Amino acid sequence: MDYLQKSADLLTGTGFEGNVPFMYRDSNGWVTVGVGFMIPDENAAKKIPFVTALGALATKDQIETDFKRVYSLPAGLVADKYRSQSSLLITFDYTASILLKKLKECDRALRGNYKSYDTYPDPVKLALLDMIYNLGAAKLFGQFPAFNRSVNDQDWKTAADQCHRKHKGAADNRNAWTRHQFLISETRKPIPLLPVHPAHRDAPLMLPQKG
Repeated sequence: MDYLQKSADLLTGTGFEGNVPFMYRDSNGWVTVGVGFMIPDENAAKKIPFVTALGALATKDQIETDFKRVYSLPAGLVADKYRSQSSLLITFDYTASILLKKLKECDRALRGNYKSYDTYPDPVKLALLDMIYNLGAAKLFGQFPAFNRSVNDQDWKTAADQCHRKHKGAADNRNAWTRHQFLISETRKPIPLLPVHPAHRDAPLMLPQKG
């Protein structure tokens, strides 16, 4: 599933999600870390293998203190505004493993909702993975009925027209990139065979006549 690794690279490398190794608050106020990994409360934070700036494994008390410090700050600031000398960090390897795990979960959800998902072109899979990672399964499958119909019908042009996200986490460049994935997939569709005229069943194809 090379497209899953490509999706991970896109999420971290394009700035769509970014990769922040310390805790911050997203635009909705959730304490978050890594590639948009939401941390619902301090107990959830304590289950994450945070390390100190010197590389030592953080204690639960240190994690609780850092979580409360971040949560006390206003939501939606630039990520670096939440960093301090005492900020705890997650490692690159941990981030990569959790991101791939989450993408596999997204991939399974997409496969369960789109009947021919495994046959879709990779650009379509990448667009769908970005949408479900960004929106969540409930919003993608519940709030985009026309889009979902077009995806099941493999009507990529209509999917391109219906994929626009309007919430805070979807910038114009992200929407434009997603739309482009569907449009390039439309152009890659195989050309259907021309029907054979009943009088020429032995002929392979009836080609259009010039003139």
